[in-house]
Amino acid sequence: MADRACMAILQDGQLLLVRQTYRGETLWTFPGGGIMLDETAAGAAVREVKEETNLDTQIVRLLYTGPRTRGSGMYYCYQGEIIGGVLQLGTDPELPRYAQELHEVRWWQIEWLTEHPEVSLILPALCQQKGPANG
Repeated sequence: MADRACMAILQDGQLLLVRQTYRGETLWTFPGGGIMLDETAAGAAVREVKEETNLDTQIVRLLYTGPRTRGSGMYYCYQGEIIGGVLQLGTDPELPRYAQELHEVRWWQIEWLTEHPEVSLILPALCQQKGPANG
């Protein structure tokens, strides 16, 4: 599972991020994770958001794809929108309870994140006004 899919959810000028530990480093990142062999990158993004935030979402469009900056493989970031659920910190089902890597989930004002390495990758595309993705 070297490829990673994530989702940027922008609502009322705020982006949803999770604080997690990845390879010993704790950071704020978009909800997301590894792509399983039997799923698409978009499907992985929707699944991971549900696991990490308890929110039901749908893909609006692909914002960015390129090589991962942490780890190997490809990175896919989609713009998504919430269609249900109640925001709460989820769990990583692949990890036992004592080894969970998710610590917090919260909304951040987008203007506070312009220097954030992951947000800066997708910000130009996110700020473009486009309609929903087909399919």
